[in-house]
Amino acid sequence: MLGKLIMEAGVTIRYFTHIIDVDADRNIGKIKGIIVKQAEDLRYVETPFFIDATGSAGIAMQAGAKCSYCRQLQKNK
Repeated sequence: MLGKLIMEAGVTIRYFTHIIDVDADRNIGKIKGIIVKQAEDLRYVETPFFIDATGSAGIAMQAGAKCSYCRQLQKNK
């Protein structure tokens, strides 16, 4: 059921994908795209919306987002 809803919404889930870099305009708080690595492929992914389901706020942190979890992770480094 959930898989069907995701497909109907046009969402692409990228499993086993590593975030290499985030292309963000921090002045307006918008992510333009992300560079990801899947297997041996590097790709630039551009879309109007990103859902950060990394579990570690990886996209948000690299984009410079203001979030309490990002600050906590940065302190623990």
